[in-house]
Amino acid sequence: MLSRLPAASLLELSFMIGTIRHRSGRLLLPALLLFFLAACRGNNAADQPPAATIAVAVTTAEAPAPTARPAVTPTATFVVPFPAPGEDTGRAEGDPTLPTRTPTPAASGAEALPAPVCNGLTPAAAEGEFYLPNTPERAVLREAGMAGVSLRLSGYVLGPDCAPIPGAWLDFWQADADGVYGTGSFRLRGHQFTDTDGRYMLETIVPGAASGRAPRLYVKVQTPGGAVLTTQLFFPDDPANAADAEFQPALVVTPAGEGMASFDFVVATP
Repeated sequence: MLSRLPAASLLELSFMIGTIRHRSGRLLLPALLLFFLAACRGNNAADQPPAATIAVAVTTAEAPAPTARPAVTPTATFVVPFPAPGEDTGRAEGDPTLPTRTPTPAASGAEALPAPVCNGLTPAAAEGEFYLPNTPERAVLREAGMAGVSLRLSGYVLGPDCAPIPGAWLDFWQADADGVYGTGSFRLRGHQFTDTDGRYMLETIVPGAASGRAPRLYVKVQTPGGAVLTTQLFFPDDPANAADAEFQPALVVTPAGEGMASFDFVVATP
């Protein structure tokens, strides 16, 4: 251990030993021992690597493999739910305001329709304040003894590529011949679906003018999984069309014979 002491420390130790010989060695011996122990501790500390060296050794050690990140699940795109046929279960079976339930007829057995008209997407129009959801599934809105001129409206539901869309949902509602809406019942209301060729057919009456507006049919159209188009259909050459703020020439039905008209809806697809 003495051999590890620096030369200056050895000289100081020799000097102190000589001094002790001239003075009372018994009195200074404890001080000498303390000095000797301090010198030994300093040498032991000098033998240790510097703190910086230790830190480098730690940082250069091989790091553990990182934990794999879980796959990110993309957020689902919101799609308007496709409506299901429904009935108004809040009415008693004997309620006289209940409309006659007539299943949607297959348009395949009907008269041949003209070629589809596809001139861009059908424009939307306001829904108004008389819409009721969960209408009965039926294609005949005209009821026995109902006043008004009979009307048969038919056509296609087409995609932007002009291809017919089978199973598209159409929900119609309208005023009666006096321009009155059946707000307390499903009178002159009903929904249906296009057939396998993308065709629909509606039997109803020509609506009367309501609230100073032109006669019109309201309709909602939706392809399976697509967005709902709400629009209105107008009649040609009606003098009230010019003063109706919501009238659009693109929403005029095409006459197809006595009491018959056609209109093709072109809607966006998912």
